[in-house]
Amino acid sequence: MRTPTAIVFIASIIFVASVAGLVTIRSALGQPEGLKESPALWDMAESIKNVDLVTQWARNEFGFAIANFTISNKNDRGIRDLVVTCDFFRQSGDRIDSKPADIFEIFNAKSKRTVRGVNVGLVHSQARGGACNILRLAKSASAPAGPKNARTGRWANDI
Repeated sequence: MRTPTAIVFIASIIFVASVAGLVTIRSALGQPEGLKESPALWDMAESIKNVDLVTQWARNEFGFAIANFTISNKNDRGIRDLVVTCDFFRQSGDRIDSKPADIFEIFNAKSKRTVRGVNVGLVHSQARGGACNILRLAKSASAPAGPKNARTGRWANDI
């Protein structure tokens, strides 16, 4: 009867020692690389705070939400490639649907522009209201090269 108890006792001591050893090794190595605060993520969070997004949307005859996004970039640097999520609500105020939308445009620093006709996707038939928020964006390297078309307001190299 004493042998199984001794084995359990010794196994417990080995287990506790190994756990203590792992904790010591991790604390000596510091925080794991994936958990450290990334400067790139901090910049993106700060950049998102400096961007205003106003959304107007309507459902077309096929049930798709078509949105017009007005983006005001208050940053000192241009931004591009916004990932937006739009939540749709029923008349009672309950959220019934959520759809992502990508805006692959360049928005210069301290500028305001409207992107029209973005297909957000098929929306629930009972959706009565919607709200969109920016999830991610990228900083633009610089303003696009080439002259700006006075009629369309687009840069020459835009497609």
